[in-house]
Amino acid sequence: MTSSTIRSTIIPVLSMFLLFATAAPSISEERQAARPLYLRPVFEFYGFEIQPATIIITLLGAYLMYLTFFKTAKAEASHILVKDMSDETKKKLEELKKEIGTDRAKFGEAAKKMSECPSGASQGGYLGRFGKGTMVPPFEKCLWDESNPIGQIAGPVLTNFGYHLIFIHGREKGFFE
Repeated sequence: MTSSTIRSTIIPVLSMFLLFATAAPSISEERQAARPLYLRPVFEFYGFEIQPATIIITLLGAYLMYLTFFKTAKAEASHILVKDMSDETKKKLEELKKEIGTDRAKFGEAAKKMSECPSGASQGGYLGRFGKGTMVPPFEKCLWDESNPIGQIAGPVLTNFGYHLIFIHGREKGFFE
């Protein structure tokens, strides 16, 4: 499931629960009198009586929204972009991939020399941490493919920008994946 699907499912359901919880009939005077004194201030706020179910459902909703918005899938990667889309470029990048191996420093140096992306010259191709759906689909597919191990180079991958070599620093799955 994608995070947008989850959000579009959870938010209406959560709203429905909150409506039912706040529409619940008030507690009878007998039950109110039986409630421990230390809980009364919690359930009576500015003259409005709050049902315990309302508090529980609100906290559950806040936690679900936290999971939906902040515990999403993230990846960290660097890349080398060559805008030439010829087969020669692909072969050169495959050779470069073999030459670099798993050496992150060599990859950064190669990105500074070869990459035609602004991140290449300034940051050694480092793209930082980003969520799913941020990059173009072929790049994403290669990055999130479990057959491409972390700490190694994936690609070359052809996108509408050109060929990419991707050094995968890390991947984190989201809570709902």
